[in-house]
Amino acid sequence: MNFVNQVSSALNKLMEGEVGKSLVLSLSSNTTRGVSLMKSKSNQASPEGNMVGWNPDNMNGGIDVFNNTLRDPFIGLGHELAHIQDTWDKTRDDSIWFSYINDKGRLDTVPNNEKYATYYENMIRNEHNIPLRASYGIGPNEMWDRNSMIINYITDESLFYPETNNPIINRLKINNE
Repeated sequence: MNFVNQVSSALNKLMEGEVGKSLVLSLSSNTTRGVSLMKSKSNQASPEGNMVGWNPDNMNGGIDVFNNTLRDPFIGLGHELAHIQDTWDKTRDDSIWFSYINDKGRLDTVPNNEKYATYYENMIRNEHNIPLRASYGIGPNEMWDRNSMIINYITDESLFYPETNNPIINRLKINNE
């Protein structure tokens, strides 16, 4: 399948849920701004809000509540599109959320804007009955990274966007019932 068809398929999959549909439609219907989607080795969104690099073969994502890191690539695209929305809404926070030592032994940082993108990622996961992402990073023994938790692992609620402050989405519960 060529890249255009892969993008189309991923966008259609996102639009099967209310949150994904709202995200895709709000970005695609903007008459003053646009975003380009380009094939990339890694998933990324430009801080200017005009480009998403996406790897349609990348099945690696953050660690979920069952300690798995595999995710469908459309989830990664939704995560990156949330970064674009965050930029367009002028709510993007690039200040440092946490620091860590990377694989090369160097200090690296993760910005606060990942909280917003992972929140949207979890809403998309939820509406597709996919286990929620538990933390941004992967901690010791390939488990959740306690320094970058994004949900309360007991209630599955967002640690950064509680429903009292964001009535658009109620609870981030996996719909297994």
